[in-house]
Amino acid sequence: MEATSASSSERGRDSTIILFYKYVLVPEPENQRKWQMEKLDRLNLTGRLRVSEEGINGSLYGKKENVEQYKKEMEESGTFSGIDWKHSAPTGDEDPFDGMQRIRVSREITGTGPMAEFKPTALGGQGGTHLTPKEFAKVVKKSLESDEYVVIDTRNHYETVVGKFRGAVDPKLRSFAQFPHWLEANYDKIKGKKVGLYCTGGIRCEKASAYVKSLGLANEVYQLKGGIHSYLEEFSPNAGRDKGVYVDYAKTEEEKDPENKNQEEEAEVKECLYDGINFQFDNRFSRKEAGLGSDVAIGKCTYCFNPHTNIFDDARCHICTDFLLICDECLEKQKESEGLDEEGLVIIYCPEHRLLGDDWREFLKNLTWTPKQLEDAKQALRKLRFVSDEKCRNGSKSQNRRKQNLQKQIDRIELWQKENPEFAVFGSSPSGEGKEGEPEPESTKAFVPFVPFLNP
Repeated sequence: MEATSASSSERGRDSTIILFYKYVLVPEPENQRKWQMEKLDRLNLTGRLRVSEEGINGSLYGKKENVEQYKKEMEESGTFSGIDWKHSAPTGDEDPFDGMQRIRVSREITGTGPMAEFKPTALGGQGGTHLTPKEFAKVVKKSLESDEYVVIDTRNHYETVVGKFRGAVDPKLRSFAQFPHWLEANYDKIKGKKVGLYCTGGIRCEKASAYVKSLGLANEVYQLKGGIHSYLEEFSPNAGRDKGVYVDYAKTEEEKDPENKNQEEEAEVKECLYDGINFQFDNRFSRKEAGLGSDVAIGKCTYCFNPHTNIFDDARCHICTDFLLICDECLEKQKESEGLDEEGLVIIYCPEHRLLGDDWREFLKNLTWTPKQLEDAKQALRKLRFVSDEKCRNGSKSQNRRKQNLQKQIDRIELWQKENPEFAVFGSSPSGEGKEGEPEPESTKAFVPFVPFLNP
């Protein structure tokens, strides 16, 4: 990886951000990295690029004329011709990448964990059918009306809390690599159904759809071409080319598939069915410039549950560093009660780790859960702890702290059940760490809810 600073003297309101990817064979990724760095330096572009033998994935910022020149040179290269360039607006004159250029050579152009071996269609794999935003809108609409269809969000939980398609299933993933594990425990959600997958810009669904198809459970598998970004370009009342959010397709859909021209069209869905904001992995995070859907806001503060949509870089969990939504009032309260960490940031906790905070009793008190739901959450934590135990036995030193944190949460739930008998569940028993003869929870190899308190 290489990181340098680019001058910001030429930045102005005539700037734009591009998002793009392409799966294509790249024989010499290191040579490609050097070629890309020369372009970024010469054109004064900032951002992040990921290059591998399977293609390129990037997000760049700069003056519009320089961005257009970059696109031109990429198209003329042959290797990267035909990219679907997606544009979005910066926040005023602010460089969303803080003047940095990062180019990384890696195994994949986006980390997919267990799905790495599944090739996307562009590389000869068997991925899902690519649907245009209009076609995908019909799938979303049908999923709201019929059990024959299901739409699944493949993004991380801190992305989905600020925006998602109406009625979509949210696996609440901590990382995309967990998607196969979630599916393992939720085959019933896709079995015999027509499955629509989506993500920010389309790249994650390339391999996710190939993986879902490989299971042989779904009747049909679709993916939203160009992701949420492309959908918002066509459907959002708050986006458009004149506002800096648009998609520049290298070819029209008719040019790519002439038969589309003659197919009988069903009634079009005109309503924007994406509620909230399309989270971006740059300094815009969940600001409206990142991509605003309908006027229905879905974000809520993790602590008080009042409407809130602003995610910022310093609002990260003290334990896992995941982003979380927290309003200014609750952030100030946390500063007073928990203090600051070594880096001067307010100590806050994501839903998975709220039980580690000093206010854990208040948190449990405000839950609207039944005793059975609380017991299920405890058992989920037990499963996670057993998994950590196994990793520790296999020599993973990094799991010791995690195991301790999990046990602390289990102990606090059991203490709460003891202090509040109405939350005690008949048949449950203490599960102290290292308790001799303690049975291993069932299905520890299947997906375990890693954010059991995300929706209290």
